[in-house]
Amino acid sequence: MRKLLAVMLAIGIMLATNVSAALAEDTPAAFTDIKGHWAEKVILEMTQANILQGLGVNENGENVFAPDTPVTKTDAAAAFGQIFQLGAGEIFQDNAGSNGETITYTTYADKGSAPVKSEDYAVSRLETAVAVQNAFTVKGYNAPMIMIMPYFHDTGKLTPEQLNSVIFVNNTNIMKGYNDYFRPDNSLTRAELAQVLSCCQRLVKMNTENVNGGNEDVALETDTVTDKTDRMVTNLSIPVLKNLPSASIQEQVNALWKNEAEKFQQEIAKMAAEDETIDTVEPKSLYEASSTYSLGILKPEFISLYVDYDSYTRGAHGLTERVAYNIDLLTGKQIALSELFVPDFDYKQFINDIIKAEIQANPDNYFTEESSLFFTEIAPEQQYYISANNLVIYFDLYEIAPYAAGIPEFTIPLADLQEKLAIEL
Repeated sequence: MRKLLAVMLAIGIMLATNVSAALAEDTPAAFTDIKGHWAEKVILEMTQANILQGLGVNENGENVFAPDTPVTKTDAAAAFGQIFQLGAGEIFQDNAGSNGETITYTTYADKGSAPVKSEDYAVSRLETAVAVQNAFTVKGYNAPMIMIMPYFHDTGKLTPEQLNSVIFVNNTNIMKGYNDYFRPDNSLTRAELAQVLSCCQRLVKMNTENVNGGNEDVALETDTVTDKTDRMVTNLSIPVLKNLPSASIQEQVNALWKNEAEKFQQEIAKMAAEDETIDTVEPKSLYEASSTYSLGILKPEFISLYVDYDSYTRGAHGLTERVAYNIDLLTGKQIALSELFVPDFDYKQFINDIIKAEIQANPDNYFTEESSLFFTEIAPEQQYYISANNLVIYFDLYEIAPYAAGIPEFTIPLADLQEKLAIEL
């Protein structure tokens, strides 16, 4: 890897560190009731960004967030309004999914002051799912998602429109169920709202930022391939680099993406052609091959993105294979995870510890120790991508978690790595 790549990564770290320092100056006093909470990180993220606020101080003069308290519709609408730049009336357009519960907040302006009570309707998880999908539709935003049909024991009575909203938030990882229950009638908690807002903010940023990250020369465009036969539907979005200084490397990288998309299409087409039951089973369903991509970083020296190759082969559900491409654009070489770090840094142990801590905090989302698929350590050629200021480690469907969990991802801020990243490789 060239020095320019290392310099680019170092600049990213400095930017992330500066942002963190700036936020720290305006960070509210620590909330005493979120330490060790599963949503501590996203609560701090949303409060530091002034999208969410605490509930003041309690009678002991302690700053509180009340993470497990239900969210009022007013507070939820205001927070979503900031994320999507929509009016409150555009967020919750009706009461679809409302459980009608009322809640009362008690806050204290200052230590020793009289309590202030505020009553409002609570917003349900289903109502939130409907509102989120509506916001993405109104703004015309896209959200990468896996092609699965989630199964929940408690969504059988939902309308088709409500079920579509549940599928949308599940398959985009904005809202997930628990133990095959979505809990549509449960009130959304303030911690859950912080998690939903964090996911939505990331996806909104992906849609609104200039795709080439502000670089006026190197750019990324999309080549679309669509087709429909009596056996198969094809809908591929293929990334295409433009204006790279090296025409030969640009051709090499673009050929890589195009060839892999065509190979994927051909594999599904072969399966469809060999299926002898496709014309005898009713109702007839077609094979599907589609792909979408999500850009993480694009610089003249480096690009990181992933492509989701989605297939449906007339089974119970579709499958998604995520393939990340981390490429040195000066050489055309794909960069292994190990090449990001200085030689004497045990990056495997560092990443293993982070993943194990997350699994321990949410054990029901992953395979248990009794399973041969229980996570023990990252692979020698572990899959990863870089998005904004984060290193994201991810795993395939079924690799360390049940299918319903989707594609497990573990995010590590580049600012937490700092000197651990290589200056020269």
